[in-house]
Amino acid sequence: MMKVCRRIFLVLLVAVLLTPAAFASYRHWNHGNHSHQCSDWAKAEILQAEELGLLSSSLPEDYRSPITRIDFCRMALCYAAIQSDLDYATFCAQAQAKLPCGADGKVRYAFTDCGNGEDALTATIAKELGIVNGKGTGTFDPQGSITRQEAAVMLTRASKATGNSLSEAGAGAALSGYFTDSNTVASWAKDSIAAVANIKVMNGVGNGAFGPHGSYSIEQSAATFLRLCRHHETHHGETNNTVPSYHCPYGTPNCTGNCNGCIGYDCPYGTPNCIGNCNGCNGYYQNGSTGGSHHWSTGGGNYGHHGSHCSP
Repeated sequence: MMKVCRRIFLVLLVAVLLTPAAFASYRHWNHGNHSHQCSDWAKAEILQAEELGLLSSSLPEDYRSPITRIDFCRMALCYAAIQSDLDYATFCAQAQAKLPCGADGKVRYAFTDCGNGEDALTATIAKELGIVNGKGTGTFDPQGSITRQEAAVMLTRASKATGNSLSEAGAGAALSGYFTDSNTVASWAKDSIAAVANIKVMNGVGNGAFGPHGSYSIEQSAATFLRLCRHHETHHGETNNTVPSYHCPYGTPNCTGNCNGCIGYDCPYGTPNCIGNCNGCNGYYQNGSTGGSHHWSTGGGNYGHHGSHCSP
């Protein structure tokens, strides 16, 4: 009996000693009402991303798992909402109000394989913002995964959609200076990868490689969107009390109002040379010369149901 007890004790002791090593690759913690798992390197950035509002409650508990295309879109819209100085629901409601309607007066969804609910609206808004294109023949593959080079392209597109263009044109020519496997990167992704690598939003996978065809995880997505927010905050902060980029809306590509005083990133997407407070920009409410927040005048509402000229 004594030997049996001793063996049980030794087994338990070994298990206790091995546990830290066995689970050293990730942390498990409770944040709010959710229990999540993530890699050690990602813990601090995940917590900041959650606090900033980049992560939705629909994400699975294991943040190390590959992110789905629809969840990446949802995170991109969270990022866009932050850059527009709006909460997620208001941003999506206002974006929905800009979507095209069909002959039946309902929102014309961009893809045929996303259903007719929140996923369909999320993917459609992301497409209207220019963040995604789909898989062709009207499909999106919402539950499919994304590669690292696809993530780089969508990150730069999301940045552009909020008026925060990155210096990517022609940047791909110098990609070999960043990564040893640059010759395996698709031509359409080279500029974007160089652009996000240049500002330290995306890094390599080790040994000087980028791993363009590797899968992209939830924690990697959260970390890179957070870094993108930090980059904008650092490089496009307020100047002389003018309004920074995230106060300006997407959707005024032909602003013709009294746009005196904005400095590039202070202007709505599509008006890179706009200089002004963006008063009276073509039907959108702009908060005069006071330098206050610039918001769409479409009104709020719950995501997917209100604020649209189309029927839900």
